[in-house]
Parts: sequence; C-alpha cells; structure tokens
Amino acid sequence: MSAKNVEHKFIVPNSVEIRDYQVNLSNQAKNENCLIILPTGLGKTVIALHVIADYLAKGNGGVLFLAPTKVLVNQHYEFLKNTLTIDDIGMITGEDLLTKRKNFGSIV
Repeated sequence: MSAKNVEHKFIVPNSVEIRDYQVNLSNQAKNENCLIILPTGLGKTVIALHVIADYLAKGNGGVLFLAPTKVLVNQHYEFLKNTLTIDDIGMITGEDLLTKRKNFGSIV
C-alpha cells in the first residue's frame, strides 16, 4: 500500500498522505450516497477530508461534519483546521451554550 501526498487547492501541501484504497473510497463517496466502514486507524478521516475538499472546490456551500462524542469532535476539528486551507471552520458540541449554537447556524 503506497501512500502519496494529497494535492488539492483546499488541502495544505504535504500535510496528508492518502493511499489508493482511500482515493477509491473517496471517489465513490463523491459520486453516490454511501457509508464507509473501516477499522480504527485505516483513514476514514482522510477520506472525509478528500471528499470535503472536493465539495468545497465545487462552490456548493459549506459542509457539516458530525461526530458522536466530544473527543471525536475535537479530534476532527483539529485535523481539519491543520489540513484545510480555509479559515472558516467551526466546532460545536452539546456542551456549548444555546446562544453559541444559535449563532453557529448562521455560519453553516
């Protein structure tokens, strides 16, 4: 399984490596509704990053990335902040005050 750096205008150069199976899965996810199920550590977040970057490049609007726990929300937020070239990335959890959650809706 050889890995190569992701080259995309919305992804920081040399910040992420992607494997062939991840490219194949992300291409499939871009073209149809799907659920990607892989064991921990096989790069589901990298696949999501690839799909998100392509969606943003099309100019269709924003992306909402959901996670079931605060730990995963924080992990995904940090990963996306460090790998996407855009600054408009927000994070909200169930622990945030209602006022923040209401204001966040105007960003999305």
